[in-house]
Amino acid sequence: SGRAGPQLPERAVLKGGASSSGAPFGYPIPAGSRSLADLASAAIAASDPDIRRELFSSVVLAGGSSLFPGLSERLQADLAATVPQLLSLKVKVLTATTPVERQHAAWIGGSILASLGSFQQLWMSRKEWEEEGPSAIHRKCP
Repeated sequence: SGRAGPQLPERAVLKGGASSSGAPFGYPIPAGSRSLADLASAAIAASDPDIRRELFSSVVLAGGSSLFPGLSERLQADLAATVPQLLSLKVKVLTATTPVERQHAAWIGGSILASLGSFQQLWMSRKEWEEEGPSAIHRKCP
């Protein structure tokens, strides 16, 4: 039987099994996987060069996993290590102030996004999906 995990906003509780761990650090990254810092750095590198400085200075860490002790500090240090010294960029990882805000930030952001009229125009009904399949996404979100 798994141990109780994080509680979701609708009061459901995630259950962890044998693979669940309270310690995100100290384990090797599986072969073929990339670290969080590598993924964030790659996403920033793929962006417009004119906004990279701003992106490196405002990396937002949110969600329940952001509550792991030391995660924001480690991500900031690891990201800073990926920045070429010649660029002299300041890397800043931002988090919500309280653990409750951090735990629910992704849900709150999704709720705000879903309430925007411009986002609602991009919604796809089940009927549209069943009739058109994945190609409907390209029609809705060109």
